[in-house]
Amino acid sequence: MAVWMLERDRPQGGGDSGEVIESPSSAEIEAAVRALNQKERTLVMLYQSPEKHMAVGGGNGQYVAYITEDGRSFSKLVSSTPDTGTLCLVVGGQVGDYPRSQCVSLDEVLRAVREFADRGFPNPELRWVVEPRHR
Repeated sequence: MAVWMLERDRPQGGGDSGEVIESPSSAEIEAAVRALNQKERTLVMLYQSPEKHMAVGGGNGQYVAYITEDGRSFSKLVSSTPDTGTLCLVVGGQVGDYPRSQCVSLDEVLRAVREFADRGFPNPELRWVVEPRHR
């Protein structure tokens, strides 16, 4: 299963000047994730269909990620070394507090991204928490 579209943000003064790459290569996907920096680049979306996608946000060594097949149920990536409390990250151009247990390393998020890009599913070697369906 291939990623048919990669979308990444570039927040600019209250607006968003994003970028879309159709049929991105593995190298383009990895470069987009590595470029996340919580400033100019704060979010990468990988689409396999209009509803089935993976989102990765944050940067500089701290990332949050989820996968959804239907836009109602979300599998969130969880750190291999869970911690308590929250961490402030910039995702999608917005500052937010995220549970430390859902903040993962670059290595973990890249492993998750590669599996999603190659097979379309959460990496079974990583920890995931499934949130109930939203209406």
